[in-house]
Formats: sequence, structure tokens, C-alpha cells
Amino acid sequence: MDSRLIIDTLSHGPLVWSDNLVETSNHMLSLGLSPWKIVQDLIVVAAKTIASDNDYFAKYVDAWRKSGVTSVSWTVGPIHEKPYSYEGVFHNYSFLAHIVDSRKDFFLKVLKAEDIEKALKQDKKG
Repeated sequence: MDSRLIIDTLSHGPLVWSDNLVETSNHMLSLGLSPWKIVQDLIVVAAKTIASDNDYFAKYVDAWRKSGVTSVSWTVGPIHEKPYSYEGVFHNYSFLAHIVDSRKDFFLKVLKAEDIEKALKQDKKG
């Protein structure tokens, strides 16, 4: 087991840009949607893909492992069509919870500092 601890505090963790994510992004750009709306909607597409597409998930896991990131601490409020809003917080928290809950074989929900150590020992990501 690797004993290094790396916490990414500026991101949701590594993400693989699938053809579907690129096409969705390009389509929304062509419609002239705001960047906030585009990112908000891409989060939903990414979460659903991570949770349901095993081929994509295998690439996602590989990206996480290559990154060396142990855990992420992502501020869930700002990335939304209504930045820093009540709706934005719950939109993004819901997406994170959905991913963690649907992929418990890879993720461990971190609620306290000890959970990060637990994730590291179990070779999971927090």
C-alpha cells in the first residue's frame, strides 16, 4: 500500500473527457449557454456516466490512480447556474453523493479526518 496522502482541494478529482462529455459540451457551447449552465449540466452527465457506465468507470479509476490523489475536498456551492446559491449547493452535493454511493467499491465518503486515513488503508478514494 502506498502511504502518501494527497488531497486535491480545488477540484472534484480526476475526470476523463469521454466523447459524450465533449459532444455535450460542444452542443451547449453552440447554443450560447452560459459557462455556469454548461458546467452545471456537465456535472450531471459526468455523475450519471461514472455511476452507470462500467467501461467509462474503469478509465475514471485509472485516471484517479495515475493522479496520486487520495481524497478531494470540493467546495460544492460555486459551480451552478446560480453560483453560490442554495440550489447550487444541493445540486452539486447530490451529484457527489450519487457517485460515492453508487461506487462504494472505489469511494469512501469522508465525513471526518479519520475517514481519509481509512480510505488510504482500504485503497479507496475519499
